Amino acid sequence: MTYFKIFMTTLFLLIDGISQPLVTVVNEDVLSAPMKKALSTLGQESSMSPQDALAFLSENYGRKGAEERHDIKKNSALEEKRIVLMPLFSKMGMIEEQTPLLRTYSYISILGATIDRMTERILFLNDLILKKRVDITPETRIYVLAGDRPLFDSEKKAGYASMKTEFDAAVDLVEHLNLIPALKKQIKVLNTPKRFDEATKKWVRPHTGNTITTLLREVGNDISADATFLFVSNNPYVPYQHAIVSREFIDQGLPFDKIETIGAKTSDGLDLSNYLDNLRNTLQREMEVAQRLSALQ
Repeated sequence: MTYFKIFMTTLFLLIDGISQPLVTVVNEDVLSAPMKKALSTLGQESSMSPQDALAFLSENYGRKGAEERHDIKKNSALEEKRIVLMPLFSKMGMIEEQTPLLRTYSYISILGATIDRMTERILFLNDLILKKRVDITPETRIYVLAGDRPLFDSEKKAGYASMKTEFDAAVDLVEHLNLIPALKKQIKVLNTPKRFDEATKKWVRPHTGNTITTLLREVGNDISADATFLFVSNNPYVPYQHAIVSREFIDQGLPFDKIETIGAKTSDGLDLSNYLDNLRNTLQREMEVAQRLSALQ
């Protein structure tokens, strides 16, 4: 890749000052400085390619098959590396609270998750509105992007034992959480159906990219050239989910320079195994974005 193409790829990610830069890669061929340091800490050559880095992380720290985040086992041997890795995760935007750059957005979407994380995300947005960090106008369209995912056993606690899906839980949260009237009135829960997995020939739960497709189908042809989108996640998943959103917007030919992803700071005590799985996820999705941006040149 020429220096011109490297420059243009970076420029595409900074248009209008609201798009968030990639954190694990500089472009499709070069890892970011914090990512190189993280790999070095894990005993790898910092000069390795993004493709080799992804292969290494997938083999050693990525979830396998249908494994979910809550299935990841703690790797006690990793803990001695925490003092070096945590500041690097921080530099990549995976630790601290990520707050909005604008006050008003055309579309605001809370990304679906487990019940606890959806609760955190909805209340995070509610708090930003209370603090006047985000303004809700009558024209603001607000969504929870839930899906037809069976609830995990760990989610079926008091009050949710009779519910079957993430969508059911999201509807209940919007109804019963103590939200400001403007938010409660204007928020809508979108349901994304299961997807057919060609590899396993089975219907499986929708992923984040599927929920973005549902959102864009709901919005339809109403997206104006100056429309802005705010997506609400929580750390350490903000960069990872922002990359997914960016990829989907690029694939739809939409103005991905007008999207922003925010979220509360990461939970205390999260295992390094979870961080490294998330690092692998983030690298994979940011490589996809970088490849698409390169193809646009």
